[in-house]
Amino acid sequence: MKKTIGIIGYGNMGSAIASRIRNKYDLFVFDKDAAKLKQAGGMSVTGSIRELIRAVEAVIIAVKPQDFEEVLCEIKKELKGQ
Repeated sequence: MKKTIGIIGYGNMGSAIASRIRNKYDLFVFDKDAAKLKQAGGMSVTGSIRELIRAVEAVIIAVKPQDFEEVLCEIKKELKGQ
């Protein structure tokens, strides 16, 4: 069984990471810009950060620096060992 990994942010960095690890892990992705997620074929797309956190074992945060604090505030209560 493959490990599940979630990627928050599917811009340049998030999509590059996903393309390199997609064959080794079950990937879940989220981006606030739904248009970016149209390129996430073969991965599970979630409707929210919380949904992603609940579905995965590990989380990669690939957002712009100015969005990092907002993402951390949203996920810190949901993380349980990821």
